[in-house]
Amino acid sequence: MDKALYTAGMDDLIGDDARIGAGAIIGDMCSIRDDATIGDNVIIGDYVHIADNVVIEDDVIIKSYVSIRNDAIIKSGTVIGTKCIIGSRSYLGSMSYIGVWVQVGDDAKIGDHTCVKEGSRIGNKCGVGNNCVVGKKVRMVNTPRRKVGPRIPDGVTLPDESRITN
Repeated sequence: MDKALYTAGMDDLIGDDARIGAGAIIGDMCSIRDDATIGDNVIIGDYVHIADNVVIEDDVIIKSYVSIRNDAIIKSGTVIGTKCIIGSRSYLGSMSYIGVWVQVGDDAKIGDHTCVKEGSRIGNKCGVGNNCVVGKKVRMVNTPRRKVGPRIPDGVTLPDESRITN
């Protein structure tokens, strides 16, 4: 990791084995754990926690107060809004937008070119297809004892405050 290739903020904790790409900008008070990979030209806001084995591809914007848990994959061009939680082993497709106060559960998948608006929750093992719009305060919930949560097919728009369960 060549420190000259990226810009780090004040009081950041960056793991010895973290890989950070050229042109990346990291805000103040961030934590990037070992074996995390940050692509080129990624912008990370203040107070962001990136756990072990997370992969963030090029040209991603992560706003402040975001937590990305172990083994998540964030594809190129994605924008993650303020105060979001991205669960372990989750996948966010390329050119997606995740609004403010969104929670994405463990093992969830958000497709390419998909918008999840503020205040929504995508539960554990749930999926949203490509080219979808998830309205404000939508709740997708995987009922207990189900191995796979609900799936939204490609191209669907969910209205604000929808409730989806399996």
